Amino acid sequence: MILAWMANIDTSPATSISVIVNYIGKYCSKEEKKSTSYQELLQSVQPHANSLHAFSSVVAKFMNKLIAERDWSAQEVCHLLLDIPLSEGSRNVVTLDCRQEDDRSATYELKDGQLRGYGLSDYEKYKRRPDGVEDVTFLDFLLHFNHSTYKRRPRARPRVISYFPRYKGDPSHPQYPEFCRIKLILHHPWREYEEVATYTDGFGAPDYVASYQACVDSHQHPPDYFCNRKLEEGRETADDIDEFEGDFADDLEL
Repeated sequence: MILAWMANIDTSPATSISVIVNYIGKYCSKEEKKSTSYQELLQSVQPHANSLHAFSSVVAKFMNKLIAERDWSAQEVCHLLLDIPLSEGSRNVVTLDCRQEDDRSATYELKDGQLRGYGLSDYEKYKRRPDGVEDVTFLDFLLHFNHSTYKRRPRARPRVISYFPRYKGDPSHPQYPEFCRIKLILHHPWREYEEVATYTDGFGAPDYVASYQACVDSHQHPPDYFCNRKLEEGRETADDIDEFEGDFADDLEL
């Protein structure tokens, strides 16, 4: 299995259970490196081509490089080849793109010679909710509601929200305004994003930091798991282990 996975074995120091759990979780969910483009592959093999048989050498090296590249996780490939059932979760996971509206990815389809938007994001579905659920927060909508009928799911377990990206909850961090924006959007009903800001800056733009601070001072929000200080500290420690590991990763390799 290790040989098929092209893995290596090494040791790293761990100082607590939380560090170990975060370290294991990070690697279990680690994505495979995406394949490079054909142009980049060709450029990478050209300097190593045999000058006497340049064309055949470039083609051979290019094909070898191409076969080695992969877009599927090695774990999934090994499970399929060895006829091992893939794992299945008992909870529904919804991915929430936390970026500004203009920066989010969109899906389009070619219909009648024109590109048209395909499907609605969770943001758009929430905007179009009927008046009967006007006071439902975005977080409640994501966790407990059927996004087609706008009815609460009484027997279903709450969904798990996978936030992307996760902004830092440190007030001194440059991402803190984005963190405040997401927190307000999750916990207060809105039809347009700007409605959650109760304060504006000197230019009339929404001041999410001041609005969030006023919100925190006046009431408490239910848990949304967008920011977990202990988890962030564990990830930072895991990253430190990665740096330590990088110096010794080749000590023992299969």
